[in-house]
This record gives sequence, C-alpha cells and structure tokens, in this order.
Amino acid sequence: MQLLKKIPFFLFLLALFFCLNGGVDNFGFVTAGELLVLGLKIAATTGIAYALVYLCYRRYLAAALIVFFIGCWYLFFGALHDVIKSTAWLSFIKSYSVLVPLLIVLSILFIIWVVKQPQYWQRLTFYLNILLLLYCVVDMVRLVSKAASAPAQNKYAGIKMDTSAVKQKPNVYLIVLDEYAGRKSLQDSFYFGNDSFYNALVRMGFTTMPATANYNFTNFSMASLLNMGYIGRRDNSKDISQHDFMARLDEIRSARVFSIFREMGYAVHNFSIFDVDNMPAINSGSGDQLLLRHTILLTDKILHNRADRDIGWAIPAGIKKWLPFFKDRSFFDQQQDNNKALEATRAFARKPAATPAFSYTHLLLPHWPYYADSTGKPHPESLVLPAASWSDKSLYLGYLKYANGLISQLLADMVKNDPAAIILLLSDHGFRNYNDTHRYQPLQFDALCAVRMPGIQPTPFNRSHVNLFPWLFNNAFGQNLPFLKDSSVALVDDEPFK
Repeated sequence: MQLLKKIPFFLFLLALFFCLNGGVDNFGFVTAGELLVLGLKIAATTGIAYALVYLCYRRYLAAALIVFFIGCWYLFFGALHDVIKSTAWLSFIKSYSVLVPLLIVLSILFIIWVVKQPQYWQRLTFYLNILLLLYCVVDMVRLVSKAASAPAQNKYAGIKMDTSAVKQKPNVYLIVLDEYAGRKSLQDSFYFGNDSFYNALVRMGFTTMPATANYNFTNFSMASLLNMGYIGRRDNSKDISQHDFMARLDEIRSARVFSIFREMGYAVHNFSIFDVDNMPAINSGSGDQLLLRHTILLTDKILHNRADRDIGWAIPAGIKKWLPFFKDRSFFDQQQDNNKALEATRAFARKPAATPAFSYTHLLLPHWPYYADSTGKPHPESLVLPAASWSDKSLYLGYLKYANGLISQLLADMVKNDPAAIILLLSDHGFRNYNDTHRYQPLQFDALCAVRMPGIQPTPFNRSHVNLFPWLFNNAFGQNLPFLKDSSVALVDDEPFK
C-alpha cells in the first residue's frame, strides 16, 4: 500500500490505459502487436518527458504529477475536442486558437499549484495509482470478454454459386475510381460531357452503362458492392459514426465476392486502399489516416495528429518539414499511393499468371485533394489542402481530366497485355459536395460504370452497384443469381472526406 503512495505507477499506467481503452473501443480493427508497439512508444515518450521535468524540478512525485496532467489532455485531446464540439454551451472554446491556449494556461496553473502543495503529492499519487489500476483491469476484462466471444458469421455467406456451371475463367480486374462523377452529373452540373474519355473506352472495347451508387460514402458503397447486398444497420438513422465506418472495413475485408472467386479457383490480388483477408492495403500509410484504421484509430485522438487532420494545411511548409508527425501524415501521400497502385496493376496485367486471377484496384482519383490541373501541373499546397477546396468544381474537373489520362494509359496497357480479361471500371460514388442547400442530392449517386467482356454479349445493365457482381456472374460465369431492388441511401457524417 505504501508503494502506491510513493511510486508514480500511474505515469506508465496512462500509456497502458490509452492502448487498452482504444483496443476495446476498436476491437477487431487493431492488432495486439500494434497496441504493444504503440504502448511502448507512448511509455518511452512519457519517460523522456518525465526525465526532462525532473531535471528542472528535482521532486520526483511533483514531476510525475505534472507530466501526467499534461499527458492526459495531450493524449485524449481528440476525445475532449469531440465532446466540446457536441456540447452547445461549450462551443465557444472549440477553436484551436482558444482551446489549446486554455489547456496550456490550465497546465501552468496546475504546475504552480503542485509545486506549492507538497502535502498533497502522496495523496494524489495514491489516488491516481488506484484509479488507473482499476481502469486498466476493467478494460482488460472487457478486452478478454470480446476476444472470447464467437466471431459473427458473414451475413452474406448465403449467396451460393454453382461452380459446375463455370466454363471459362478469364482474369477479372475491378478498378474503382473514388468519387468519379457519372456522365449525367458531369453534363448537368459541370457542363462537361467527358466525351473524349468515353469514346476512348469504347475504342478499347468497353461498354459504358448507366449505373447508380447505393451509398454516398466509400466504405458503405464498397461493402455493399463486394458483398452484393445492402448494409444492415442497428437502426434506420442516416447519421453515421466512426464505428459504422469501421464495421464496413470488416465487411470489405471478408467480402463475399472474394470468397466466390476463390471457390471458382481464382487467386485474389489486392491493390486497393482496403485490407482484404490477409492482404494489406497497398497504401498502408496515408490510407490509414484517410480511413482511420489500425493504430490511427487511437492516435487520431492525440493533439498533434488531430491538429494535423483539422488544420495541418494551414501550417507553413517550412515549419512542417521540421515536424515529422506533420510531414509523415501529409495528404500528399495519396498521390504517391495512387501511382503505386497504378504501377502495381499495370505490372500485374503485364505478366498474367497461369492461375486465373481477380484483382481489386482502388484509386483515390479524382478524390480530393486535387493535386494537379488537367495537364498534370501540380497545384500549390495552399490551394489544394484547405477543406474548402473540396467543393471547388474547377479544381475537381481539372483533376478528373488529368485522371482520365492516367486511367486511359493504364487500360490501354491492360488490354494490350491481357486481351481476354474482363475489366470492370466504376466509381464508388459521384462528386459529393455541390455546395448548395441539397448537400445530399441525387447527383452524388451518379457513377461511372464501364465493362469490357471480350467474347461475351452481356444483357443490358441499368441498375445500381449492388447488382453489378450478380450481373457479372450471370453473364460471364453461367449463374442465375437474383437481383435486388435498386435503392440509394444518403448518409450524413461530419467528416466529408471518407
């Protein structure tokens, strides 16, 4: 008992609690290894901070209390900020220019108080040790309980294939262009016909088809497409949370389409922004930040990460280059990841394997940020990164034209090197931010859809994406799968870039 009064275990229990609590809240989306590495990093950083404070004021309990107080609000800044933003009477302090200075002032006042009140050091040490121990034990029990629970069965597993009806097995490529607007929305809202791109597709043997996205957010749209079913949610609310997005990641990882191709003797290859079975996303860096997965789910709460996400664009490049946590999380990483996915898809099609293959490529094109104009000339960072640029139609359209060139080159190479392959080219949803009173209007569901099926005369397709793979399996693999009633659901979220 005396040890709990004299040794500040709470200083390192804070790191354990941060990881355990995050692991419970995000169970299934963060591995034990990732939590361990993150916990060690936080503990090491805490130890360095403690050593520095102790050198300034050689009272070990006081130093521990000071580091703990600052560490608490620094680590859990995101959670605190979310509460403040959602509480009307606290909204006046939600700005970073108000909240951060306020926390700094409170820290200074706490330091002054602690230094002048040594009679409370052991009491606070005992209290915090007991409190953090209880929190950690409770979260350990919760974590073990979740781990012991049987995993939920894939609700889409009931979709059955008659593999005996499959006569031919051409390679199948799924290429998704994120937020690529459909032809109607480009004509009606952008006054741009996109004729040269569609004509190029036709010359390469593609059939362009009218299609509608089922959801206006990527995770939902892809989970629905790849499982050939609508998303089952706890209620009928159109408001979505981060946990809703995370659930979709799990549904994409174990999607029915992948298992169907394996049942038909296909190898599955992943060049997408999502984890697929045991295959990691091709862009495991910036993709983690965009989709908030892996340890980003936890570290997004930390002050510097949350500030980078919210206001990082406003920090001058000259300063950011000296701050690794800002530089590493730059939105410009998406451009490199797109190039990586393009090259991986091109290389794979260049040397088709003897075993039939299904590959999934997901490009953040022409998704914000709009890095270049129609000629490929890079835009300055100050123009691209502010969130307001997302609704700039001229920037979007220029980037879409640039994307057309990249995709046309990719498809031409694929057709040349794997001429018998089936290629599905589509967008997960259309352009979303029309910057008017009808934020979630029908135009954002107008999507690109073009299919190349050599040697096959498919039935017409004028449906939503949830029916695309049943249509493919029926036409190319001798199946007779039923179609679902077409529907589009406009979901609402405060984070516009998913």
